[in-house]
Amino acid sequence: MQKIVPTIWCKPSAHEAATFYREVLPDVTGAGEEIVIGGLHILLADGGERPRPNPAINFLLTFSDAEKLRRVWAGLLEGGTALMDLDSYAHSPLYGWVEDRFGVNWQLMLNEDEDAPRAVPQLMFCGAAQNKAAEATDYYISVIPHSAPGSRVRYADMGQMPDNGANIVFSNFTLYGQWCAAMDSAVDQNFTFTEGLSLRLYAADQEECERLRAALSADPAAEEDGWVQDAWGVSWQIVAG
Repeated sequence: MQKIVPTIWCKPSAHEAATFYREVLPDVTGAGEEIVIGGLHILLADGGERPRPNPAINFLLTFSDAEKLRRVWAGLLEGGTALMDLDSYAHSPLYGWVEDRFGVNWQLMLNEDEDAPRAVPQLMFCGAAQNKAAEATDYYISVIPHSAPGSRVRYADMGQMPDNGANIVFSNFTLYGQWCAAMDSAVDQNFTFTEGLSLRLYAADQEECERLRAALSADPAAEEDGWVQDAWGVSWQIVAG
C-alpha cells in the first residue's frame, strides 16, 4: 500500500479533473476520484473553498519515449500554461514544465533509464520556505519511518550561484519507502505551500499516527481532523492506515 498519497483539491470538480487526466496522462488506472500514474496514487477532491494548487508541489513524470512525452505535453497544455518550454536542456534532451487547467504542475522529462521512477511528487521550496529544501527533507527522513536519502545536487555543483542563494537544484529520497523529490527555487516566487495540494500519510497504527502528527505539526491552529501544517508550510493529513 502506498503510504504517502498526494491529494489535489480540484475546481470546479474532482470528477472533471479525473476525466481530464484519464484522457491526457499515459496508462492511467484507478477508479472514481483516484488516479494511478506510473505507480503513483493521487487522490482528487472537490476544491470548494480550498486554495487552488500551485507549483510548490508538482509532479515529475519521466518517459522513455519522446513521442509519448510530446503527446502528454500537448494534452496538459490545453487550457494550461507552459512555465518552461518543451525543449532540450542541460539535464535532459527533452524537458518541459507545464501548469494545467486545474493549477496542477507537471515536469515532463525524457529519461531512457527503465529503472527510473515514472511519477514522483516534488516539493519546491520557495516563498516563506525559500532555500529550506535540505533542512526540510533531512527532517522528514528523520521522523518518517522507512525513509532514506538518495541523491542531492547543489546549484554550486553545476557552477550556478542563484541571486537568491538557492542551494539544492535537485534531490531525491524515500519517505515510507516511496520516492519523492525536492528543490530550492532558483528565483524568488510569490507563492509557497498551501493545502491546495497536500500529502495524505497513512500511519501503521494510531500510536504512529499520533507520533507523526506531533512531529510534523508546527501550527496547532492549523490542526483539524488529522490535518497538520509543518514548519515549512506543507500540509499533511495523517491517518491510521
